[in-house]
Amino acid sequence: MERRKEPRFKISNTITLKVLDRLPGPSLGKFMEGQVVNVSGSGMQIRLPLPVPCGVRVEVHDGTMFILGEVSRCVPDDGAYAVGIRVMQTLAALDERRDAEPRVASPSRS
Repeated sequence: MERRKEPRFKISNTITLKVLDRLPGPSLGKFMEGQVVNVSGSGMQIRLPLPVPCGVRVEVHDGTMFILGEVSRCVPDDGAYAVGIRVMQTLAALDERRDAEPRVASPSRS
């Protein structure tokens, strides 16, 4: 019986992940290439070469956006690690081919 609140969609995109927290371990502060296994409205599962401690904050970059999240699960998976990430925020990446300014609304001054 399926108990998940949201459907998961299988995809296979290459990503770069960086551990942002300063917890000890082999993944501390490293950029790692990984593979997205599936995504849902509030999370994603990726496959990485090194373990990432549960509870740490991470940044995931897929070339078009940055995803900030927190590791909720990390288990060995056939010579790699299946890592579950709870997505906290997504940010569009700036187009590096042009001088684009971030699209942030500034408060009006009256």
